Amino acid sequence: MDLLALVGFIVVVYWLVYIVSLFWFDCDLGLAWTEKFGKSISALAGKVVWVTGASSGIGEHLAIELARHGVKLVLSARREEELDRVRNKCLGKKLEGREGDVTPPLHKEVTRTYQHYLIHHSGFRFTGGPIPCVCVTEVGKLLEPTDVLTLPLDVTSYNDHQAAFDTVIQYFGKVSSGVRSADYWYEGVLLKKKTESLLFPWRRIRTKDKVEDQPCSPHPSPLSCDRDLVLSQLDVLVNNAGRSQRCVWEEVELEVDKQMFELNVFGVIHLTRIAVRYFLEKGTGHVAVTSSIAGVQGVPFSGTYTATKHALHGYMNSLRNEKYGRNLDVTLLCPGPVFTNFLAESFTGKANEKFGKSVNPDDRRMTAERCGHLCAVALANKSSEVWMAPLPIIPLAYIFVYFPNVGKVLGHFLGAKYFLKLRDSRESVQAN
Repeated sequence: MDLLALVGFIVVVYWLVYIVSLFWFDCDLGLAWTEKFGKSISALAGKVVWVTGASSGIGEHLAIELARHGVKLVLSARREEELDRVRNKCLGKKLEGREGDVTPPLHKEVTRTYQHYLIHHSGFRFTGGPIPCVCVTEVGKLLEPTDVLTLPLDVTSYNDHQAAFDTVIQYFGKVSSGVRSADYWYEGVLLKKKTESLLFPWRRIRTKDKVEDQPCSPHPSPLSCDRDLVLSQLDVLVNNAGRSQRCVWEEVELEVDKQMFELNVFGVIHLTRIAVRYFLEKGTGHVAVTSSIAGVQGVPFSGTYTATKHALHGYMNSLRNEKYGRNLDVTLLCPGPVFTNFLAESFTGKANEKFGKSVNPDDRRMTAERCGHLCAVALANKSSEVWMAPLPIIPLAYIFVYFPNVGKVLGHFLGAKYFLKLRDSRESVQAN
């Protein structure tokens, strides 16, 4: 009896801690634990991540967060000028130097070669003195200009997907090299291992059974080394493109349903299938999709949007279950209200019409920076599904998913307008 009482006490304490914790964090408890005790985002350093919908909002801030940790990027969206703006943010002020930068004792041949590279590939003009830092003493401090590729793409133009994918593979097949802490690199050739001894160029030898780095002769030009490198051409695809919706359910035109499914679902799935075939052939890969809390629980005044996000969950959960043991990871990112321009860009019930209302500075939303950070944490830890939103959305999501009967009663009590205010901080849609 004492043992049963002890077990009962532990269960009660566990649930009390669990419930209280839901009101403490701005994400689900699994993601909160991962953020604190899981892998750092720096685990993705040197990998290539392709982010669609990267010109603004969550996609933009996810890209910036990944770049901060040394992740190589492909940025895609329709607006090329916005992609260039995001790319500049990702690269920061690399060539101007930053606090903590050091100049490694490179061999003179290497120094001259690197100066030549900066002048002809980066627009940099060498005026004497130490060359800009090329020593990665902490992962994520530095990206080369060639490490961020902008690739304009309309995800609804399905015929362009394969060509875009081939461009990514070909581009990073030429310039990708990986980033390691305290290693010196030049265009894919490892120049110095983790040692205080003399600088020797290294080459990567690939055989059937293993991959290893071996030294070249003591003082050659790095360009004379064997270039048979194992390159990381694409590691993660993040499907972030999409638009939300605000409209009364019965007033949505069928054409709007078609347009939203083409953008939010079919474009995502078509590009993902191309990536999955590549990842399976490669032997490893990771696909992620920006869904929504609306993909976890149906939300009012966004009927078609909710349907598209539920469809994504169906597709991705099926993919994950089908490919167990194939080293293919699948992540569903489910944010709630975020400070982005999503509301103005939202669909309505009429085809080719935008909602046009902006978010207010005093709205209760998660910042795009915080959302981007949490998404990056989920990618680094290969989480299956994560939720992120301000209070009280996460506790309500737990109730509706794990206690549906309680959720039904709660929904009747609170009403549709409450949930609309929870999302938009006001009654943005006039209900019938």
